[in-house]
Order: sequence, then structure tokens, then C-alpha cells
Amino acid sequence: MSQRPLGFGIWGTGMGSGAVALKAALDAGRFGQLTLAGALIPWWRTQAYYDSAAWRGTFALDGGGAAMNQGIHTIDLLLWFLGAPKRVSATAGLVAHAGIEVEDIAAGWIEFANGCRATLASSTACWSATGFPAEIRIHGTTGAAVLRDDKLTAFEFEKPLPSDAAVLAPATEGGGAGANDPKAIGHAWHRSNLEEAIAAIRTGKQPAVNGAEGRKAVELILALYQSAQNGGTPVDLPLAEDPVLNKLGDKAH
Repeated sequence: MSQRPLGFGIWGTGMGSGAVALKAALDAGRFGQLTLAGALIPWWRTQAYYDSAAWRGTFALDGGGAAMNQGIHTIDLLLWFLGAPKRVSATAGLVAHAGIEVEDIAAGWIEFANGCRATLASSTACWSATGFPAEIRIHGTTGAAVLRDDKLTAFEFEKPLPSDAAVLAPATEGGGAGANDPKAIGHAWHRSNLEEAIAAIRTGKQPAVNGAEGRKAVELILALYQSAQNGGTPVDLPLAEDPVLNKLGDKAH
């Protein structure tokens, strides 16, 4: 019996043109030695958002808070760009919402196997009238890039190519995809992800993102939670086992 491919429905931010161009430059070695990176998700969710459904803000049904629910898409992308993480440390808290079990702010650092270090901050406690986009910055000894949602707002190299300018997009401070309103999240990335997974099932091929790939971002966030629950003590990856997650508050019913 042939093995059926595993489709995995994590938000397909890697399907966007900006992310694809950045990944191609990384794979081509244009950044030189990767040195420093950062992922920032300064989003906002109202108290009414968490109060609107019993599952919101719970570990059992939401998986986690600002890191696992909102930040996972950017974290997944960061891992796609930088490869295997080696060690993490984090702090997390519930500072701006009530009646939920999970964090509304998390911050930490990641050490990657390739030597790159990255900072990470994800929150649903950062108000903005228009919402700030999720952002990834990557630096190396011969290149630098900034990706906001799927727009490359900086793409610089010691040895530039004529085609580099074509992938640049204007930098904007507001209008992040779902940053302050979950209903504003578009469906284009979801659709591309699902279409690719369905095509893989129909043709019997492995999808671009299977269950094992999707698990990587989940495991990293679980390691961040484990570190945060232990005062920021660094946690090595891969995890020996999933940690038991402690509630930061009680879900209002």
C-alpha cells in the first residue's frame, strides 16, 4: 500500500512572492554567514475577541496565546528561512486581558544550528488604529532584508543583482494583515496552501509543507513556553517531550 501524503494547514505565508524571493536569496548564499535575525508580531486583540467564544484563549482548544495562535505563522516562516533551531529562551505573560488562560505577550531569543541568533516578540496587547504588520529581519555578512507581511521593504546585498529592485515594495507602518482585526485576514495564502495540499493528495506527491514540517513551529513555541515557565531557562531542541503548560489565568465562561 502506498503511503498517502500528509497535508498540513498552517497558514501558507511561504507562498507569497516576497517570502519566496527572500528564501531564494538565502538558498543562493547571498547573505553570506547569517548573523542576526528578528521576528516581531505587535498585534492587537480586544477583550471582546477573547470573550466571543469559549475556546478562545485556552490551551486545550486555542493551543496557546500570542505566540501559538497569532505568531506561529511568522515563526514558521522564520524557521523556513533560517533552518533548525538549537536553543531558545523566553518570557511570557498575561498583561492586558482577563478571563483567558494564555499569554498575550511573549518575547525571547533563538539560537540556530547555523550560528545565527534571532530575537522574537509576539503580542496581542499592542494597540494600533490600523495595525502594524508582522515583520522579519535577516542580516548576514553580505546581505540584509526586511519582510513585512509579504512585502520586502529592504533587500540589500554586497553584490546586488539587477533583478533585486523588482521585488521591493514600499514600506508602510499600518495596515498589517489582521494585525488589529482578525476579520481583516485575507484568504489568498490559505487558498494557495490548501490548493497545493489538495493537489499533492490527488497526485500522490508529498506537499510542500507536510505534518513533520508543520510540527517544527509548534515544537519551537512549546520550547518557548517551557522556558518561560521556568524563568527563562534555556531549552534545547528538539524537545524530549512536550511540556505540561501552566495556565496564566482562568477562562471566563
